[in-house]
Amino acid sequence: ARFGHSAVSYNGKKYIFGGEKNTYLFNDVWVFDFSVEEWKHVLPKGDTLPEARVSHSAVVSGNKMVIQGGRNKAAALLSDVWEFDLDQESWRLVANTTILGRRMGHSASVVKDKMYVFGGLSSQSQPAGSSKEIVVMRCSAHDMARCEDITFGCPEAPSTTKTIADVGLGPRYKH
Repeated sequence: ARFGHSAVSYNGKKYIFGGEKNTYLFNDVWVFDFSVEEWKHVLPKGDTLPEARVSHSAVVSGNKMVIQGGRNKAAALLSDVWEFDLDQESWRLVANTTILGRRMGHSASVVKDKMYVFGGLSSQSQPAGSSKEIVVMRCSAHDMARCEDITFGCPEAPSTTKTIADVGLGPRYKH
């Protein structure tokens, strides 16, 4: 058993990455195949692996599991973005850092080709601590690391006048 891991679904399978058990942090990938109800440890191809982490986010974009941030064994917040090719079973570092900064305990979701990240504990929040930011990252090979802070409105929808503060959302951590 572990906590603080991420889980995503792809092609009838559930993929688990990272997490913590008794202060030990993981950077492994496990997959549960729903059709045969069986777990399998995935041994990624290549030598490049993300650092072990807990409380990161993960989403699926196309055939990639994209992870961002979290906390490492030294209790430092992480700011990197990695993608795991779910078909080839290999990792690739996308960015060492983004506008998201160092962050853990946040949530993320993908809509079309964009990854929306909300809240979490951030080293960049003013004051430092729980974040109320909504940041969008483009999920494409050429600009995955490009982000926009849309906390106070979405530039793609200029008719939107509501912000997260208008609907009563405050800073969130571990939601």
